[in-house]
Amino acid sequence: MARVILALSLAACSGPASGDKDTGTALPAEARAPEDLIATTGEATELDGSDSIGTAFTWDLGDGSTAEGAVTSHAWEAAGTYTVKLTADGSPPDTDSLRVTVVNPPLDPAPVASGRLVSDGSRLFAALTDFDQVAVIEGGAVTARLDVCDAPSTLAWGDGQLAVACRDAAEVYDSDLSLASRTEGASAAVLLHNGLWINRPDGTLEGPDGSTLAFAGRVMVGWGDAIALPQFISLETMGLYYQDGIEVALPRDPGPDSDTNARGVPNLLGAGAVRPDGEVVVWGGLKSNTERGVYREGTEFSHDTVVRSVLRVCNTESGGEREGPLFDNRDRVGAVAWTPRGDRLLVAHHGAQVVDILDGQTFQRVGGWQGVGQGLDGLWTDGAVAWVLASLDRQLVAYDLTAGNAQVELARVDLVDTEILAPEVLLGAQVFHAAGDPRMSTDAYISCASCHPDGGEDGRTWDFTQRGEGLRNTLPIWGIPRDGPFHWSANFDELQDFENDIRLHQGGDGYLDAADWDAEPAPLGAPRAGQSAELDALAAYMQHLASEAVPAPPDPDADLAPLEDLGCTGCHSGDRYTDAGWDGDDPIVHDVGTLSDASGQRLGGTLDGLRTPSLLGVAWTGPWLHDGSAWNLEHAVRAHDGYSDLSAKDMDAIVSALRGL
Repeated sequence: MARVILALSLAACSGPASGDKDTGTALPAEARAPEDLIATTGEATELDGSDSIGTAFTWDLGDGSTAEGAVTSHAWEAAGTYTVKLTADGSPPDTDSLRVTVVNPPLDPAPVASGRLVSDGSRLFAALTDFDQVAVIEGGAVTARLDVCDAPSTLAWGDGQLAVACRDAAEVYDSDLSLASRTEGASAAVLLHNGLWINRPDGTLEGPDGSTLAFAGRVMVGWGDAIALPQFISLETMGLYYQDGIEVALPRDPGPDSDTNARGVPNLLGAGAVRPDGEVVVWGGLKSNTERGVYREGTEFSHDTVVRSVLRVCNTESGGEREGPLFDNRDRVGAVAWTPRGDRLLVAHHGAQVVDILDGQTFQRVGGWQGVGQGLDGLWTDGAVAWVLASLDRQLVAYDLTAGNAQVELARVDLVDTEILAPEVLLGAQVFHAAGDPRMSTDAYISCASCHPDGGEDGRTWDFTQRGEGLRNTLPIWGIPRDGPFHWSANFDELQDFENDIRLHQGGDGYLDAADWDAEPAPLGAPRAGQSAELDALAAYMQHLASEAVPAPPDPDADLAPLEDLGCTGCHSGDRYTDAGWDGDDPIVHDVGTLSDASGQRLGGTLDGLRTPSLLGVAWTGPWLHDGSAWNLEHAVRAHDGYSDLSAKDMDAIVSALRGL
């Protein structure tokens, strides 16, 4: 009896405050919606608002449906992001909301992609290109370093095995990390998806059932019975990707040029991933705006209208594009990764030290991390923790994906014990890729690597008329002369002169002290070597690339004798196949008959000739000639004075020899 009396007494105390008249008015309501959640299309999901206070409860489910009661369940039929509102009746009523991200059911097995960082679910594998190794990370620590083929570039996990693409071979390792197979020959990318797939630098795609011609790429993806890969260096007019025997176009962005966007063709597409539901594939790289220029259209470049980060979003079924994000203040996309349910997409920007987190349906930015590290080219996540490969810091960085908008770093794992590069060369590599350093560029758009990926070239011809030059086809770093001069027009006499491009065209603050810059702002003047540790390191790294980054020739058994027999080595001489050098104070240049009105000037003056480019790796560097006017090697040879009437036999001999360099 005492317990009943106590309960009645407590109930009385919960009424109106002492002295107030009980008018029967409803109490104030308080709606307490649950936390944001992820749901799957067609599956009922419980919404629990039982902690709410009120006389009645109504749900607006964001798709036109409503429900009654503090607790309900609902199945959304279409993927998307829904704002769900819970209203509690009272005086006054109250409303609270949550965001429900609805995703399609994931494929089983899940889609796969190659990259520099992959996982078997418990271990992470990171490509250590400079070390000819793959680091194995487990429990937040390096447990092994696997010695693999030469300069591993991409990895793939699938079918219970690890595949490695290298400059000299493709290798496959069993789960115990023992070598299972080795396929000789340069490999651009690998994938394990119902068997081993190898993409060769010439665009050949080798699969379990044979070979076909696709594109030369850096990343492959697979889902269901499908395989896809993008062309790394695109055409001047469009990007392309290959999917099961079909070429799919990635059209140019028409712009307009502004401070938040620019025209251009997607290029250097080295990142890709399929959403877990298999409906969408994304390709990441940068966008090259070669339409702009004083000669081409009478318009000068600004630092933010040259190149920009790009992510193209495509339907896997139709190949048609969806609206993707516009990145501002970002350089090339170096890696992408989906969360296991596809609700979010992680996008790493190689030199900006930034990872963006995008909504997996709308592709709008919902978060991200700054200052992650240098050389971001690998991503992997289990949905709770995100791992980022910062190759030029030799580190793997972990972030908490459950922390909302907070940047919560969980770990930094050192991937190497002993650095293989000289300190100056490693510093130079970091400078070369440092788009996010204000000394390199304004707003993190561009670095040396934006046009010279891995020491190569971007396949673009730029209008450098405003620089006092003309149309200039990007030259690879590999094969540059040891002692200058540099560029097509021999307008730099030392690699430290790239301070001019950094300051005058990339909007960077530069690496020289202001006094040193003011004293000698022009190239070909007083030596800059020794004035900046960063510029000296940049020069050291570029010379490192000149000897170490040369790709394997497409025909290593080619007969090189015709180059000498037919007079090519008169200019293309020495171990770097160039006579670039000096005749006293004058650079050695030649007018071989390829100059035109589009060739422009040299440092704003007369252009008398061109510095001989190296022939090392020349078969991989199309288009050819200084103005990019030759679209095959035969055209490039015939454009030279004295070679237009070569016999078919001699031309075949020269072209075959060039494919052996």
